[in-house]
Amino acid sequence: LVYGGTVRFSTTEAREILIIAESQLIQVFQDAESNQRILTTFLSARIIKDIESSPLRRAYNEFSCATWAREFFHLLACRHDVVSALNQLINLDDSNLKNYQMKIHHIFKNLILPKNWKSRCKLEKSLFTCEMNHENH
Repeated sequence: LVYGGTVRFSTTEAREILIIAESQLIQVFQDAESNQRILTTFLSARIIKDIESSPLRRAYNEFSCATWAREFFHLLACRHDVVSALNQLINLDDSNLKNYQMKIHHIFKNLILPKNWKSRCKLEKSLFTCEMNHENH
């Protein structure tokens, strides 16, 4: 996981970060149009494959935004390359998703990790770097 810097996390750590943040992230993903834009972003970056996205595209009209988001985060957490998926989420770069970006950054900046988690300081340091980088743009 590289979040505005060079800090790297293992696949296990990235998966844990995503799982810990999931319930808060679901609260952000409440706009169906923005959710589809994010799905398109992940497809374009080849983080999610077309075949994997078909249930999410069908769910666009059938599921609530919360259910759609839950399925989306489950798909990300199950990826063998969850580090790239989480990195893509944290570093969204789309002017139409500025509101999502701010809320996502806030969630990760304030994420409470288990006390015994060795990478706590690495996460906090990398998030601070990211906040500084985004303020400078």
